[in-house]
Amino acid sequence: LLDLAGKQQLLTLPNRAPAPTLARTRAMSAAANRKATFVVAVDGSELSWKAMRAACALMHEQDSLIVLQIQDGADTDSIAGKDGQAHDADTLGTKAAVEALKYRLRREQVHAEVKEIPPGAKVSQTLISYANARAKNFIIGASGRGQEMTRRRGSSEMPLGTVAAECLYHIKVPVVLIRRNTTKFDFKQSEDIDPYHPRPALKFAVGVDGSNVSRRAFDKAVSFTFPGDSLVVLHVQDSGNRPTDPMQTMKHIKPLYEAECAKSASLRKLAESAFAAIDRRGGDSIGNHIGRACEEAEVDLLVMGSIVLADPSTKGMYLGSVSAYCAKHCATNICIVKNYV
Repeated sequence: LLDLAGKQQLLTLPNRAPAPTLARTRAMSAAANRKATFVVAVDGSELSWKAMRAACALMHEQDSLIVLQIQDGADTDSIAGKDGQAHDADTLGTKAAVEALKYRLRREQVHAEVKEIPPGAKVSQTLISYANARAKNFIIGASGRGQEMTRRRGSSEMPLGTVAAECLYHIKVPVVLIRRNTTKFDFKQSEDIDPYHPRPALKFAVGVDGSNVSRRAFDKAVSFTFPGDSLVVLHVQDSGNRPTDPMQTMKHIKPLYEAECAKSASLRKLAESAFAAIDRRGGDSIGNHIGRACEEAEVDLLVMGSIVLADPSTKGMYLGSVSAYCAKHCATNICIVKNYV
């Protein structure tokens, strides 16, 4: 600082960044207040409207929602999935606004669009292009037509459905998959809604390691929370295999996320925010441990970070093994956060 004449230096300020904890707290607070656009794909089915209600439960007052319906231009009575009734944009917007009002969202926060695709084109391509251009978060029902039959055969796999699977792999923004078995976002009559607490308290879980993308997954989970929600951070440690990277050790991960949990609980007024370490035993995969922990804790949404890798053999893309396993096998609703900027 200089005196008024500009000739004498009165105080020398240190040339350094703010303390990491303070900078981190400010970043979390800014991220929580940043406007986000949610895009939810609907096809007239109850599952797609359940996904729409899930989007309303994750939105804040500064966010906006686009309800997107893909319609086949060759058949005006058909829609993606062929599950429900097609609507024009006005009717779709009115129906979406009625559901959003139950979550105390404003009418101007909700928009509806009907997109037509030419005959022979893929629904998923239209959704992927739209989401990558407009969305900050993309929500879709993981229909999995063969899900019940697969479970009867004794398999633990939860088929995603072709459209949901392609969206999961190719959409760059975070993708939220809503399962058929979830009940938190079922339809309710207006008289059954508590006007003071229209949104039920939700429980979130985040699977973390020492990577930057898992840190982004944690931030995404925090951005979804409201006062009274709960957050648990899960880390699976393999006691028989010591990691060579010091950033992946429990000595680094545990204090880091314990501090992050304390800050998130204070900033978001959470009912609970805790770190939990899980010992990997019995030869089970990391994804299986995470899925089991989520089911036991009755988690409403699991958030996972994933590094998207290129597959040179097919010239396609695939997710990291743990997140891909959880997306296919966990019965919990899941959000996959990619390593894109």
